[in-house]
Amino acid sequence: MSTLLSLPMLSLHEIPDHLVPGEPRLGAAAVPVPPARIAALHSTGSVLLGRRPEDRHLIEFRASVLAETRSLLQVPDGHALAVVAATPAELCQATAAQPWAAGLDVAGSGPVAEAWRTAAAGPRRADAPPPLAVVAREEPRWRERLDAAPEGTWLAAELSGTADVLTGAGPDRADVAFLCPSGLLGVGVGLTVAVLSPRASAVSPGLTRVLDSAGRAVGAGDLIMFAHAVRALAESDTARAAAERAARRALVVDWAATRDWIVPPVPGGGGELTIRLATSLAPRVVAATGRFLETNHLAYGLTDPADPRAFGIGLYDALHTTDLERLLGLLDFVVERLAQTTDHGEEG
Repeated sequence: MSTLLSLPMLSLHEIPDHLVPGEPRLGAAAVPVPPARIAALHSTGSVLLGRRPEDRHLIEFRASVLAETRSLLQVPDGHALAVVAATPAELCQATAAQPWAAGLDVAGSGPVAEAWRTAAAGPRRADAPPPLAVVAREEPRWRERLDAAPEGTWLAAELSGTADVLTGAGPDRADVAFLCPSGLLGVGVGLTVAVLSPRASAVSPGLTRVLDSAGRAVGAGDLIMFAHAVRALAESDTARAAAERAARRALVVDWAATRDWIVPPVPGGGGELTIRLATSLAPRVVAATGRFLETNHLAYGLTDPADPRAFGIGLYDALHTTDLERLLGLLDFVVERLAQTTDHGEEG
């Protein structure tokens, strides 16, 4: 059996120019940051960078950022909102440690849901409905699951990877909701928006302490870029952006439908910022394709070791349709070349 290292790798000069994307951050794990986000540091940054956390100007700026984020995500009055320097996975772990989360029933069939499910293992309370959690990017019906939960059920949601939060979906229903906003806002990974309902804040002091500590760790530079992204999105044509995301998704789905090495994508729940393409390729072929693309700076973030038979493609607003078209042609080209000397249906 061939190993990954013996697969025939291409040379960059063999790739036709018309298949080279202008923006290589096209995967589900890599988000292009618009130049305006970086340029924001030259304006607001000159006022705020270097100031101490207790400085009045920084305190007022932070409060304004939280207020605009609350408005953008339509977070109900009374719910606590924080922007914190922590990952959603870390906050899911902290949620699982809360007494009310014993036996958390996690909806989703992916690595995030499985990790959360494992962390929350424990006996369920006999006197109340089991608490429910959803992972938006791994459960297409996550909104229906939240809406159908019995009255009084504790609800948690990991909402990264969906633009539906712009309609208030999720933060208004869940007791705890976490969102890595990198794909939605076009900012770097490292910040998470956290929302707690009044009852979650009242009975989850451990989680509240985690958020307070992580919130104080947010640097001024990250907060400035985040703030400008929130303002830009709030002032954008959200209906047009949603239609453009849907068109990009349709482009990928139509392409996938004519490839016998791709499993047709499941219908989306709407508002997706990425699309998962399950394949019949051996994991080593998927990994070799991703490694070749990244090594040659053609496309980043298309593969994930935790999901070894699939490609993840971004549908972010910062991407151009022409780059997605080039990427799809590039995948055809690379997979065909790699498959010439290996059985791509073979277990790897």
